[in-house]
Amino acid sequence: MQVIRTFFQLITQNQNRSQCKNQLTQKYGKGWSDRKLLLCIRAAYTFTENEIVYAVRTQLLWTHLRSLMFIEDKLKRSFYIDLLFYHRSLRRLVAIDLKLGKFKPKHEGQMLLYLRYLNTNERKEGEETPIGLILCSEGNTEHIEYLMLEDSNIKVAQFYTQLPDKNVLSEKLQRTIAIAREQHGFNR
Repeated sequence: MQVIRTFFQLITQNQNRSQCKNQLTQKYGKGWSDRKLLLCIRAAYTFTENEIVYAVRTQLLWTHLRSLMFIEDKLKRSFYIDLLFYHRSLRRLVAIDLKLGKFKPKHEGQMLLYLRYLNTNERKEGEETPIGLILCSEGNTEHIEYLMLEDSNIKVAQFYTQLPDKNVLSEKLQRTIAIAREQHGFNR
């Protein structure tokens, strides 16, 4: 957070780019290229310091901020989704939200807002209502089971930040195949 505050102080002191770069490099180390500095300046003029600090606290990545600052429409900017696909067979938009850590009930509420926005503002004639997929880096089945998301347009799954052991992966794959066969009535 300190680097953000230092950057805002330098910007408000009307320091030129080279002075800014030198002071940031002295305090935080290398990596302050002209391009990165210009992106930071654009971020400073697009978002308030509190918005940036909040985004960093809630694990929004720098790449997200870089994408957001070029979205002129504030409404669209507030409904930023990590990934958005169109599924041809389902004829619907698929919103994917990546979360670090375990699933939290507030993630469902956020996804509901995304889906309502997409349904109202982005859905084309002949398309089905959008669906959402929340991918979390840690499993948390208790919250997911209580929310009964199987009845909604929101699904939750876990993603891996590194591949598990080969035996664990094989076991999970076999378990998933068995569940799919049971649910869809497929027998060997």
